[in-house]
Amino acid sequence: MYITYETTQWTLDPTNPDLNTVKLFTSPPKSATADNNNKNNNNDIAKNDVVSKPKFMPTKLVRISDMQVILGSQVNEGYCALSYSWNQSGDIITMNNRNNTKKNARVDRGKHIIAENLTTFMTSTTHNRSTLKGRITRKLKQYIRRDYQGKNNNKRYVTFESIIQQICQDFNIKYLWYDQMCINPNNLEEKDNETRNIYRIYNNAYYTLALVPEFCIKKEKVLNIRDTMPIEADDNQLLHKKMAKLFYQTANEEISNSQWIKQLWTLVETINSKKILFIGQNAHLLIGDDVNSNNKKIHLDGYIGKLLKLSVYKEKYSIPNILRHLNMRTTTNDYDQVYALANLFPKIIKKSAIDSHKPCEDLMVQLYGLLAKKDVSIMLLKDYNTTANYKCKTKTTGSSSSLSSSSRTTNENKTTTSGSRITISTSATTTTTTEAACRAPVQKYNMPSWCGNLSNGEHLNDTIKTTLFKNYTIIGRSLKVTCTGVISTKKYIVQGLFTLVYNDLPPTLPEYYTNRQHAHLGISIKLPSQDITKNLVLKNFSLPIVDWNKSIDNKNKVFNRITKYLRFLSNFMEIRKENLFWYVPKANQKYATINGLFLTENDIAIAKHQHVILTGISFESNDNIYYPIIRKKERVGNSSNSSSSSNDNNYYYEVVGRIKMYNPGGYFLSGYPLPEQTYTIE
Repeated sequence: MYITYETTQWTLDPTNPDLNTVKLFTSPPKSATADNNNKNNNNDIAKNDVVSKPKFMPTKLVRISDMQVILGSQVNEGYCALSYSWNQSGDIITMNNRNNTKKNARVDRGKHIIAENLTTFMTSTTHNRSTLKGRITRKLKQYIRRDYQGKNNNKRYVTFESIIQQICQDFNIKYLWYDQMCINPNNLEEKDNETRNIYRIYNNAYYTLALVPEFCIKKEKVLNIRDTMPIEADDNQLLHKKMAKLFYQTANEEISNSQWIKQLWTLVETINSKKILFIGQNAHLLIGDDVNSNNKKIHLDGYIGKLLKLSVYKEKYSIPNILRHLNMRTTTNDYDQVYALANLFPKIIKKSAIDSHKPCEDLMVQLYGLLAKKDVSIMLLKDYNTTANYKCKTKTTGSSSSLSSSSRTTNENKTTTSGSRITISTSATTTTTTEAACRAPVQKYNMPSWCGNLSNGEHLNDTIKTTLFKNYTIIGRSLKVTCTGVISTKKYIVQGLFTLVYNDLPPTLPEYYTNRQHAHLGISIKLPSQDITKNLVLKNFSLPIVDWNKSIDNKNKVFNRITKYLRFLSNFMEIRKENLFWYVPKANQKYATINGLFLTENDIAIAKHQHVILTGISFESNDNIYYPIIRKKERVGNSSNSSSSSNDNNYYYEVVGRIKMYNPGGYFLSGYPLPEQTYTIE
């Protein structure tokens, strides 16, 4: 795939103390590489200004002036690092190695474009628009029409490296770390060393230069803003407001759906960056905690967290959050997943933990074990939805590309790619992202269930506090926990095989729900050995009240989900439809709520296996508590009639989901004897 870079760029105006001021610049402002201690009041940084040298320098850097690779030790100032999608750097071909395995390679045919597009007629908003509107509109329309017809002779076809050089010169970047030039793929020792230090390279870069060619302010939308503005309006105020809205909306949508954000290594680079300069086709945005205007800051953690839906608590990002996104990323080399883990968690996973001679599956289990020792919440799982996570659909892009990212690891002979001897990605009008293409290499392995290997579940994406539970050990593939748990009993399952329908609802809707849109159900239950009936509210289910008969599809979905909940609960307690009631909040009323039940399979409630809610391993999220759910399984080859205790070697447990509750311990579980035992989870 080939990209276009326009030297005329939309961005935030550095001369204006208002973050909502967006302008079009004939050349990008040179302020991107200003040191924080620079006292110059002029926002345009002189070309001789330098960035302070960090404590760590990469082995090699690219000198932008002549695009030559030099030793990092010879550079006495700071550098920037490049982050991009390998698919967008040229044609991706698949070819055979000598040992008859396949690997991907890049062929750059010089079809990238540098364009000098709009000039000064859209840069200013201070003119009287009532007199200039006609002239500006005609000129812009003429430009757009000529651009569609290919008559604008302002485009240069160049290589990917030439686009990089142009961008760096525009933003006053003198030295750049660029993997394809700074890592020798034929030197396995160098490649291994550099791959292990990716986190240090990006963490010490002044900022990361992220190429997102999808980030483009459409000329038609700019023209529409001009055309729809009322004549009597204040040009400056209204135009700034409309342009700022268009700018941020475009940035958020295009970056969050870009090729860049789907790649494995770009996640590593993003998490380890201090500041990121997003470079689009005709727009750019600098994000970082010390990037501010009039004491307003755009925080990198918050912005990236919003794009990726990453939660932040105490530490920068939680381990389950990162693992969730890591497992959804694609790569051409399975070992990239291993090295990516090491670079995402360098303090937990030491360099010595990676033995590239071991099978990839063994390394993955080993590294996940190290992470689980730090944070056992990685065992909180739910079902994995590929389509929802990556919006797998056909999308018009202008050219096609695979979803594989650049491989940086040494084990190229391990890479397998289907196809003919040489396959070239050529220009097209659409690219189809298949569900298979969205799946990550970790799914190919037989990972333990507590690892969340996507085939059996997806990691947590909520903000949770670290659990105080420490009574667990990890030995190889086994996670052994000793804790209390609510254990299922078969005597309730048969009567729990029901489907909730409309006639099962309590007959009279309370007055509390008058003029309300939705209602909530509750159920009165007793756990085994409990003498007191307790109220359990199904809080996360809203039954539509208004236009009930017109919302049949939504009604059926709600009923199906409630049925799933009640069937699951029937593994542990007696569930009767006649005990359903409409929930009405009352002062001093005691109740517990189920705010979420996340299972890795469609319907495990009627399975013949024993289930356990591990109440001894609790994770707090706001006012709610998460508990892992495990299921007992017999090892392959054992007789189904063999009897054994729950921790016998003939049996093991697997993680099958999690339950989210409010006030479970202080009310719902009070008075219920919770046995403590050891569970071997694999």
